[in-house]
Amino acid sequence: DEIMMLSGGGIDVETAIVDFNDSFQESYSFTKTYSSIPVIGLTPVDESVNVFITTLTTTSVTIEASANFTGKVHVHIYKDE
Repeated sequence: DEIMMLSGGGIDVETAIVDFNDSFQESYSFTKTYSSIPVIGLTPVDESVNVFITTLTTTSVTIEASANFTGKVHVHIYKDE
């Protein structure tokens, strides 16, 4: 997983890259602390699958794909204000 945190100018976002290895489900635990459920954006690098959130809490997100695949999913986590 690759993690980057950006803040400033009113935007506070945590980003990560989640690796899928012939799997359809992966989880990511946030590095920042959220007092409410954050807003999540997902983008698969392999465009032959759809990705969606199956579980979302203040500490982690579980991501599922429409099929097993090997590749990366970019995750953007925004504080919900």
